[in-house]
Amino acid sequence: MSAATFLRSATAASLLLALAIPAAQATTWTDWTSATATTASGVAGNVTVNFSSTSGLWGWQTDGGTNFYSPWPDGAEQPDNTDILMFGADGTRTITFSQAVSHVTLALLSWNVGGTVSFDQAFSSAAIGCGYWGCGAILGVNNNTGFNASGEVHGTLTFSGPITSLTITDSTEYWHGVTVGIGAPVPEPATYVLMALGMVALGLRAHRRQA
Repeated sequence: MSAATFLRSATAASLLLALAIPAAQATTWTDWTSATATTASGVAGNVTVNFSSTSGLWGWQTDGGTNFYSPWPDGAEQPDNTDILMFGADGTRTITFSQAVSHVTLALLSWNVGGTVSFDQAFSSAAIGCGYWGCGAILGVNNNTGFNASGEVHGTLTFSGPITSLTITDSTEYWHGVTVGIGAPVPEPATYVLMALGMVALGLRAHRRQA
C-alpha cells in the first residue's frame, strides 16, 4: 500500500474516532441503592457511586417516595428518579466514583444554608431557579469553588471533570438534599489508541478487497 493510501486510511480512522466520541453526554443519574446514617452507595450506569459524611444524614430516599424534583428550575437537568440524600447538620461530604467520569452534576434541593458552601474543585456552570420549596439564587465565590446562597436554592451545578471524587462542605439547616449524575466515563488513553489502530486496520482490509 502506498504512503498516500495509508495516510487516507489513517485520516479516515481519525475522523471515525472523532465521530465515535460524542462531544456531550446525557446525564445518567445515580440510583441510590442503600444508605446508613453517614454513608450511601448506588450506581450510575456502569459506575459505582459511594457517599460518606462526617455528620449523620437527616434522611434519604432510595426507592420511591416524594418527587422533590418536580417542579424544577427551567434550564436545569432534572433527575429521572426520586432518590435523594438529605443533610441536616453541617459537615463534609465526599462522593467517590469507581472510575473517572466527566460532566458530574449535583442536583440541589432547598439549599438555603447559612454561610458558604465549598467544594474541593470549581464548578463550571450552574442552573438555579424555583423548585419544590420555592426560589433561590447563588453567588459563586473563590473562583467557583463555593457559593453563598439566598432563598431556597434549587437547581444544578456541573463539574467538567475528569473526576474520581468530589468533596462538599456545608452548613447546618433543617434539611437540604442532593443527588448526583454523571456524563460518560473517561476512557484511558490506551483505549483511544486501540480504537484508532482498529479503524486503520479496517481501512487497510477494505483497501485490499478493492485492489
